[in-house]
Amino acid sequence: MKYNFKQLPKSLKKNIYSKVGLGFLFLTFFILICCFMEYPFFSVAPAAFAIFLLIDGVTMLFRCLGGEYVQIFGVCKEVHKSRFRGRVKCILIETEHGIIRLNVKIKLRPFREGDNVTLYLPNNATVYEHKGEFVVSEFYAIEIRKGGA
Repeated sequence: MKYNFKQLPKSLKKNIYSKVGLGFLFLTFFILICCFMEYPFFSVAPAAFAIFLLIDGVTMLFRCLGGEYVQIFGVCKEVHKSRFRGRVKCILIETEHGIIRLNVKIKLRPFREGDNVTLYLPNNATVYEHKGEFVVSEFYAIEIRKGGA
């Protein structure tokens, strides 16, 4: 298991570490609140966050160790940003099988058209076809390398 974990891509390992680490942090908050607070209902929110993050992190770990993810390589064709804050809304990735529209809900580091993109999707991710593009809304991780192909 340790060998298989070392073979995972860096971005997947970082995602797993952050989920499990935040889960343990909220678990620590839960224990501290239970020990030092007079009213136990204040500990409900940290307990819920801890349970959710730990289950999500461990599930992602076992799925990645089992190879239940798809790795897609491509080149960033177009970046759509919001007008107000300039945040990335979606990315068009050109692959050998077609164009993928990736709806982004997280903050990404700056990049531009022509950068190489590696996308890690779960096997059970929903992929829709819309106007000749494959639309993806959920992904495990994304790696962006400067420079074009």
